[in-house]
Amino acid sequence: LIQPATLRAMEPPQKKAKTEEEEDAPNDKSARIKEMPAFLTEDTTMNVIPSSTGNMLTTLTDGGLQYLMAGARSNIGLKSGRYAFEVKILESSAPHEDPAARNRIMGSRSQLRIGVATTTSSLFLGETEDSLCFDSDGNFFRGRRKSTGGPKFTTGDVVTLVVNMDTTGTNAKTVSLFKDGQRCSPPQPLPESLANQALYPALSFRNICVFYNFGPVPLVPLPFTCRLVKDASQKDVTIKVEKPDEQHEVLFPVSLPDEGGFDWLDQFLESHPSFSELSDRALLRWCEKSGIHRPKGYQAAARSSNDKPEMGFGIAALDDLSVRRMLQAVAGLQKRNLVVMEMKSNLLKSERKELTTRWAACGCKRVAAVVVGEPPASFRAFSQEMMLRIKQEALTAEFKAKVQEERKKTAEKQQPLDPENKAKKVQDALKRKAEFERRKREAETRGEPFDEKEDDEEEVKDVELEDVPQAELTAEEKKLVFRKAPVNDLTPYVLNTNFQKFSLPDDEEEFDEIRWVWHDEDRAKQHLNEWIQMKKLTSRLEDLVPGEWFNAKWKEWQKVVQSYQAKQNVYKAEAKKNATEVDKDVGEVDFDHLDVFGVEDVSDVGGGEPLFAFFGFEDWTLMSARYELHLMAHAFSKDSNDPDRVAVPVEHLPFYYQKYYKKALNPKAFGVENCEEVVDLVRDTVLITGKSKVLEAQLPEDLESTNLFVMLTEESRRDRNRRIDMGDDSAKLKIQGHGGHGGHGGQNARPNAPTLSQQVMAASRRPGYSSQVRPASPFGDKGYDKGYDKGY
Repeated sequence: LIQPATLRAMEPPQKKAKTEEEEDAPNDKSARIKEMPAFLTEDTTMNVIPSSTGNMLTTLTDGGLQYLMAGARSNIGLKSGRYAFEVKILESSAPHEDPAARNRIMGSRSQLRIGVATTTSSLFLGETEDSLCFDSDGNFFRGRRKSTGGPKFTTGDVVTLVVNMDTTGTNAKTVSLFKDGQRCSPPQPLPESLANQALYPALSFRNICVFYNFGPVPLVPLPFTCRLVKDASQKDVTIKVEKPDEQHEVLFPVSLPDEGGFDWLDQFLESHPSFSELSDRALLRWCEKSGIHRPKGYQAAARSSNDKPEMGFGIAALDDLSVRRMLQAVAGLQKRNLVVMEMKSNLLKSERKELTTRWAACGCKRVAAVVVGEPPASFRAFSQEMMLRIKQEALTAEFKAKVQEERKKTAEKQQPLDPENKAKKVQDALKRKAEFERRKREAETRGEPFDEKEDDEEEVKDVELEDVPQAELTAEEKKLVFRKAPVNDLTPYVLNTNFQKFSLPDDEEEFDEIRWVWHDEDRAKQHLNEWIQMKKLTSRLEDLVPGEWFNAKWKEWQKVVQSYQAKQNVYKAEAKKNATEVDKDVGEVDFDHLDVFGVEDVSDVGGGEPLFAFFGFEDWTLMSARYELHLMAHAFSKDSNDPDRVAVPVEHLPFYYQKYYKKALNPKAFGVENCEEVVDLVRDTVLITGKSKVLEAQLPEDLESTNLFVMLTEESRRDRNRRIDMGDDSAKLKIQGHGGHGGHGGQNARPNAPTLSQQVMAASRRPGYSSQVRPASPFGDKGYDKGYDKGY
């Protein structure tokens, strides 16, 4: 008998299975590139440390940098042909980390991504649509879409990426991954958006040290001959050349808050890709690209400001900004162009001095870029394009959510309700739940956050772009000079406490150059002065402290009010004890027809009866509001210590009221909607005037006594009661409190007093009677008639 081994040896060769479809590289005698493939400093993140020899890259792993991904893009772009490059993982490190970080970092602590990207793409592979890559966890990323890419690779493995840019032939326009010389993924087609662009070999990694090999000799041969990048033909590549004698710059943008500073920076970085941004905003973006979970999310509205958005990760090294200090120390040692975006610090002369001194030793050219004034048309076009893009993204997300909901409803309607299908539906739901829980446990075991939205995104990925509604800018948005961002550049407190100290750089400072980007120096300084003057009228004095004059007047008023209320209580007790005697006294005084403004003593208008005898809760409230707003209006002009700030803006009235009186000003408690309506209730004392809508006192500050506030309140009470008695329900007060209902003096209506109709009829029979609802104030221009003249 013939043995099986002998039979296999006798088998024809053509029947053996073909294991690799790739063909050997043709013999090409065209000119090769002379430049050495490398990773230029400007095309790496600041935590990448290259070796001086040996083609190695590693990352910094101290001060919070162990949580951040590193990125590097080579200087050789592949336009055509088929070429490969290799990467070997030399070491995977496990640096010390905060225990809280275990549930914050998505993905492996040590990982590598190998792929290609365009020259303008992010340095983080798999985060944008202009890159694709394989990672060490066995995934393939086409843009941000993840799929299974092959086996995992780890320390000691040599992975080879084959990039086939040919337009014809086997596996044209694809990328393939090989591990230790053997194919570990099928050829992955290039997206149409990348098929005709130059693609640069790129790496993204965290907590590992890698050796890269661009050739010309491979570390591990492939099943077919393939030229490496170092052996590329000149016609097949584009090369980015580093300028060895170029002096690098450190740019300090100086711009006013909410006047396009960060939008200008985005436009600048887009046209100057060799610059790297140093700012808290950039650090937050870096954390997002590194897969660090932030409880508040990364949307713009989840920040306190653009200049200083709090980190809020629950990881000490990130939250206390140790990582920022590390980056600043490292960046000063690297040969790269930087943009130090510190909006508040770049506007303050003392802090500009600290910044320029800090960067003096780096050998870079320190440049102040003053971006102040009226922007050019190119900036407006960029800003509107950004607005339109943000609106379109929101509209697309809303449309996809709607499509997803409609699909779910359609599926539910199409599903028959017979017992068999119902049981199957329940069983499928239980399977999905079990799978969900399994994946969640695995993620928790690895210390990774679990993305529960991944499946939902898959359901709507096939939505046609033609079906998505197109966003458009409104007429008002097209007129905007500066885009309204979801969050302000500076927090209100930081802005209000610093804007008066803002200044622009001058020749006395240590800048090597000052560039006036939008306006020349004179016009820029003029714009700053005008901006400061406007801010004085609209911003808050965060550090305002009530002065001695206010404190003395306020204490005096509190004592007066207490004496008034004590007098009223005594009078009410006596009236209750002897109603007949009180009625007799009232008849003698004729209280109801008393000339309010002719009273000499408001505590005793006759027979021991005070002018405020029938004040209800709402009357005491309005009298206090009159005096408090009057006093605050005068005190503010003294305490602000600024001749340009002499009046309280109505929009900040609650803030200053809290400052002075240590209590909240709640319009709802007065039965109105806003502070303007509160002021309108006491318009005989204070008014809102001017285009800036500021509080203006109608009475002088040097009043001989506070009796006038009692008189105004009593006159207002009588006027209100007359109007209510005549059927004017709009005169009723809705002040919240005990004992008052907004009617005729609340529960303090005078016993056996004539009705208001009887009072009006009796008064009409007197000589010289006038039918005006509110009598003229004896104080002329300083009285409440001035309010009527101004339309109140």
